[in-house]
Amino acid sequence: MFKHKYKIIFDIINEKIGSVSFKISSFLLIIFLARYLSIEEFGIYNAVISFTMLLTYFFSLGAPIAVIRYVSKDPKRTWSYISFFLKILIILYTLIVLITIFFSREISSSIIKRQDFTYAIILAGLSSFVVSMYNTLRSVFIAHKYFN
Repeated sequence: MFKHKYKIIFDIINEKIGSVSFKISSFLLIIFLARYLSIEEFGIYNAVISFTMLLTYFFSLGAPIAVIRYVSKDPKRTWSYISFFLKILIILYTLIVLITIFFSREISSSIIKRQDFTYAIILAGLSSFVVSMYNTLRSVFIAHKYFN
């Protein structure tokens, strides 16, 4: 019984250390970027990051939460759940990346008001895919109670 309590305390401390270190590193990155980028470049950086997060959260379809739910109910079928969600996400993000590539010039000119940032928009679409895959695969470890 005490071993279980210590594991819970260890997991909470481990999660909080990771969360605080992420926030501190994000804070330091913002200070670094604000110091070395011009006001316009920093605004463009924020617009591209916002666009990336919008794509990630809108198009992940709640897959990480669904993976946690279904894998924790039936851990023996983990691979079938993961393969199903990965197939859906890969098809969806292939379409999103293709749309982003084809309409990057229009997105760049309408959101950022400059046309020379089409590669940043394409990179935002690709990084959104990577973040979504990471979150989906990370949810498997959460469902199996591997927090570390």
